[in-house]
Amino acid sequence: FPVTIKTASLDSNTWTHDIGDGCNTSAGCGWGNGESQSYAECALSIADGVMTISATTATGNPDCRSNKTWTSSKITTYGKRDFSYGYFEAKAKVPTGGGAWPAFWLLGTNIKTTPWPQCGEIDIMEYTGNVPGRSTSAIHYANSSGVHDYKSGAATSVTAYSRCLS
Repeated sequence: FPVTIKTASLDSNTWTHDIGDGCNTSAGCGWGNGESQSYAECALSIADGVMTISATTATGNPDCRSNKTWTSSKITTYGKRDFSYGYFEAKAKVPTGGGAWPAFWLLGTNIKTTPWPQCGEIDIMEYTGNVPGRSTSAIHYANSSGVHDYKSGAATSVTAYSRCLS
């Protein structure tokens, strides 16, 4: 599933934008995480083969607004692609500062019929902007009692993160 971005828009055969604040979904307002932003297509741009997802306010970008103070973008392959084996690789430049929490993660394809955490979740990379230089990964699942549990690890330098991957 190699993705090379050669056009100015996402391939709709592979990607779907998740739009809104989650209030009209089974996850509930804030997408189940208490997120204070809303997602909109205008916060994603592609130029020269580079995809940029921004977090912005109406003051920062008056052409990209939502029903929340902050607007960002969220894309998914749900219903279009699923994976059993392989590896995922991405190059990301992440922001610093409180409130920024870029992530690259996977959910079970059965999320619509098997609720989280029973469907499983793999956080490939989560970066909390108020802890610069630290990236985490985690596996979320339902334990033998059916309650959410997880295993997590963190890397605090590029060298340490590279060792985790090799």
